[in-house]
Amino acid sequence: MTGAVKKISLAVAAGPKGEIGLGNELLWHLPGDLKYFKNLTWGHPMVMGRRTFESIGRALPGRTSIVVSRDADFLNSIGNVENCAGAVSLEQALEKAVVFNASALEYPDEPFITGGGQIYRQALQAGIVDRIYLTRVEGNFEADTFFPMDMIKDWRTVWEERHLPDGKNPHAFTYMKLLPPEK
Repeated sequence: MTGAVKKISLAVAAGPKGEIGLGNELLWHLPGDLKYFKNLTWGHPMVMGRRTFESIGRALPGRTSIVVSRDADFLNSIGNVENCAGAVSLEQALEKAVVFNASALEYPDEPFITGGGQIYRQALQAGIVDRIYLTRVEGNFEADTFFPMDMIKDWRTVWEERHLPDGKNPHAFTYMKLLPPEK
């Protein structure tokens, strides 16, 4: 364990206009995407904002959660949750991600940024994201939280896999892996 971040990935499921949430809830229930997210992030530290953590409602098994918040009471309480730590900034969260509970993770030096909208925007503005795993969900969705699609318009799609609606997944969706524009 080197104690340094090697790559930073971002995982997001978004509608056609970047819709990701409404009232601190996901806009869809797609078991196929939930399984994909689990497989993708298993063994990695995850960095997320407080509202994203609260919408999940618990620490996810097989991963550590580093939660960004400016709320001192929340930061004090998150330290009591197993496999969770708090941070006051995205930068501090990424520093903590590679050392907090590192021995319990398979890939402690490859954190995933997992939301929400403000954290995604901060990471993309800082230019620190090496890869984006985007699930594009087809449909029309009312939302109050968005992924900044305009910030990735020049990113290159290097892999995609489309899934049609079925008995468990009511919306068509496409898994995509994106890399930054070549310089």
